[in-house]
Amino acid sequence: MKRVALVFVLAVFAPSLVLAWLAVRSLRDQQFLLERQQSLLYQGVADAVANGVQNALAENQRNFTLKVAALLRNRDAQELARSFDDVLRKDWPLAQVGFVVTLTGDFLCPSPYGRPEARLFCADNGRFLAKPRKRRGLLEPETEPQCAGSGQHACAIFLPRAGRFQ
Repeated sequence: MKRVALVFVLAVFAPSLVLAWLAVRSLRDQQFLLERQQSLLYQGVADAVANGVQNALAENQRNFTLKVAALLRNRDAQELARSFDDVLRKDWPLAQVGFVVTLTGDFLCPSPYGRPEARLFCADNGRFLAKPRKRRGLLEPETEPQCAGSGQHACAIFLPRAGRFQ
C-alpha cells in the first residue's frame, strides 16, 4: 500500500504541482503581455487626441493671424491698438481678452479700468507683458501706479496682488 501511494504521488501529484506552477507562471506572462498591449492601445489613443488638439491649436493660430491681418488692412495700426480688445472680441469668438504690447514693452490695450475680464487680465499678466520696472527693494512692494505708454494711450496700473504669483 505504501508503494502504491508513493507511485501515485510521484506519477500523478508531483507532475500536477509542476503543471500548476507552469500555469501560474504562464498567467503572469499573459497578464504582462495584456497590460503591455493595453498601454500601447491607450498610448495610441492619447497620441491621436494630442494630435487633434495640436492641429486645432494650429488652425486657431492661423485663423487668429488671418483675422489680425484683416483688421490691420481695414484700420490704422495706432487706432486698432487702442481698441484691439473690443474689436477682436467682436470679430473673433474665441477671444476673451485682446491685448497689445509694443516691442519696447508698452502695454497699450486693454485698459485696466475696463470690463472685469480686462482688469483681471491686466492684473495677472501686466508685469509679465509690460516692460520691466526697476525695483526699489527686495521686500518693499510697489505701491504707486505705473503707467505704460504715452498720455494718449490707455494707462496700465500694475499693483502687487496678494496670493498671486508675480
